[in-house]
Amino acid sequence: MSDSPGLLTLAALIARYAGPQMVSSLGVPKALAGVVRIGGTEDERAVALANELESMGPTYVKLAQILASRPDLLSTPYRNALARLQDNVAAMPWSDVELTLTEELGDWDAHFATFERDPLAQPPLDRFIGQPCTPVKM
Repeated sequence: MSDSPGLLTLAALIARYAGPQMVSSLGVPKALAGVVRIGGTEDERAVALANELESMGPTYVKLAQILASRPDLLSTPYRNALARLQDNVAAMPWSDVELTLTEELGDWDAHFATFERDPLAQPPLDRFIGQPCTPVKM
């Protein structure tokens, strides 16, 4: 594994939530194997890891999405918890987006004819129509 700070941060989080044996399978520096795992059941730790990765922003959400599909790296409870981040991630607040646009582009509004401030993703259909959907057998 690279010495990238981001990857080392991710490895330290996995060690903290999943335990040192999980980190050793990832091939990270042995120093991370000494990280103490937090308490709770495996399911609770898995959900906590997903929540922490989500709070760290889009790069870590993307890494979580990738890890969710890797049974060779993580156990089922961790993959299931991280899978939530594939289609159920909180939208970034508009104020954060606007700040980034301003920092990167200055008068960013002048660069666009229109700019949609609402997220492109939409909620599941049952929330959209206000009632649970019943699967239809074709």
